Amino acid sequence: MIRTLIVLCILGICAFIGYQVQTLPLYVRFYNDLNNSYFQTPFLAWILISLLAAMLLFLIFKVLWFVWRSPKIFSRSSQARKESKAHRLLQQGLSALSLGNYRQAEKKLVKGGQLAAQIGQSPVLYYEYAASAADYQQANERRDQYFLLAREYANNKENLLARLNEAESQVANGEYAAAIKSLQQLQNKDPRNPKIINLLDSAYVHSEQWALAWQNLSGLRNHISEANYRERRKLYARGMLQDTSAVETFEQLQTAWKNLPADIRADKGMLLQYANSLVENGHAEQAEKLLAAELKQHQDLDLLQAYSQLRGINFAKALKNLENLQAHFPDNAVYLYCLALVAYRAEDLNKAAQYVESSLKLQPSAEAFALWGRILEARQQPEAALAAYRQGVSGLLEQEALAGELLPPPVQTPAAIK
Repeated sequence: MIRTLIVLCILGICAFIGYQVQTLPLYVRFYNDLNNSYFQTPFLAWILISLLAAMLLFLIFKVLWFVWRSPKIFSRSSQARKESKAHRLLQQGLSALSLGNYRQAEKKLVKGGQLAAQIGQSPVLYYEYAASAADYQQANERRDQYFLLAREYANNKENLLARLNEAESQVANGEYAAAIKSLQQLQNKDPRNPKIINLLDSAYVHSEQWALAWQNLSGLRNHISEANYRERRKLYARGMLQDTSAVETFEQLQTAWKNLPADIRADKGMLLQYANSLVENGHAEQAEKLLAAELKQHQDLDLLQAYSQLRGINFAKALKNLENLQAHFPDNAVYLYCLALVAYRAEDLNKAAQYVESSLKLQPSAEAFALWGRILEARQQPEAALAAYRQGVSGLLEQEALAGELLPPPVQTPAAIK
């Protein structure tokens, strides 16, 4: 009801204004100064003509504005079509890549990347996947070219991703030197990035750069299990001790050993590896001192056997050191064999024969028979030596000589000598 009244009031007001305008004797007069003339028109007609003229001018302005903006409008439409095509090429390339059609995938991704670059979009993703497709085809030159293009177009965040993908591909293809160089540069910018640390670890290990792998291990600790971390510590420490190519003096080896954590140095296997590294680097006397000191504290058969296998030392002194341990190894065949071996090298053939015979009585072994044969040969007893060799060959033990670098195989108990 109220709305109806409002509408009626508005119509009434409009009708009143229209009537007043029509009945008013108002004219609009225009003067012409050139000939002092004028013409006039009713006010209502002037209003209508003005409105029509305004509408016409507005229409002309809209047409002109459309003509002015038409290049941008058409360009925007072309841009949208190119964006759609680039996205379609990306989808087709990824689909072909997942299906193993690497050549087709590379072609579509490169074309999509070029189109994306033309319309101002980032082509980094296109070129990275194209590099992967080229890598699957063993096309390393094209792969590197695509990675380079991706790096050129990438911003800071995308550049990190592009270079990471490139380094990952290099590690997978065994190009460790190039990967390490790139990853070290990235690590300077982002030292806590776990992917960079993992890739560096893999590159260091495969290229056997154990010192760098050891330094990198602290950053890797929070991303692996505790058991894996302990296993890697031993592996990398052992690798550093084995790599004697980078050290020349005993002091350098000793420094490398002392820089290892105490729990690593307390490990028997690591101690034996250090002793072996000393021997390989021409420091057998230092290895002898190390093992002799360790044997005084820990009367261990593995250490004992390693000590007996040392070369280039004072064997007479070594024999005395071993004889001082007799109380710790009563009636032990392995201990007696080690005594015999050191006595033989010290050229104390009587003691050597005594010890090896005692060892054979307790536990015959092919190694002991072979040593007995060498001792008998040195004592100018060739027939007895031949008999010892035959017993060793025909014995129950068929293992070869001492295995490992400094350790013999586990001792087994065969039947007694008849």
